Amino acid sequence: MTPTSLTQLLKPIQYAVPTRALDKWARADLICKPGDDVGADTNPGVWQCHYHYAGSTCNDGGLAFVATFHVTLRPGPDALIVENAWVELPLENNPGAVEMCAYMTQREPFLRELRAPQPFCGMTLEAAILRPVELDYAGCLCYAPMLNHKWRNALSTIHYALINGIGMPSPTPDASTP
Repeated sequence: MTPTSLTQLLKPIQYAVPTRALDKWARADLICKPGDDVGADTNPGVWQCHYHYAGSTCNDGGLAFVATFHVTLRPGPDALIVENAWVELPLENNPGAVEMCAYMTQREPFLRELRAPQPFCGMTLEAAILRPVELDYAGCLCYAPMLNHKWRNALSTIHYALINGIGMPSPTPDASTP
């Protein structure tokens, strides 16, 4: 799937986040590449996107942590579908991760929930962004409304980058071209 046909699967939407922020995040915090975890040739049209998030706990004075929001997109008949989405929260050298209240009270169940496919898997990218969910703007990932906010930002950034061609790989020149 070429970048041109990829953009044909995306619909313009009204973002809840200013496009200036989306542009900044798309350039600094997002990597999107064609192919799946096995390789680009095994599943044509699939895209892997990785959104780097730097947050802070809502307790203990706001300790910093990092997480990666992973999204696998596949082409549907007329839209990109979120095939899989999960959060990677490394614990090593990530002090705020182990100080989040949800981690301190739940530990492994909290991490399993982050790694599990998210409820919007199977939806179009636009529907996943625009779905009505409760939001909380705290910097952590402890509860669904906080996680919903981070997912809306990550998915909006992915959509913005793909529809605007930010960070897209250059088309490979045809071998017959001199």
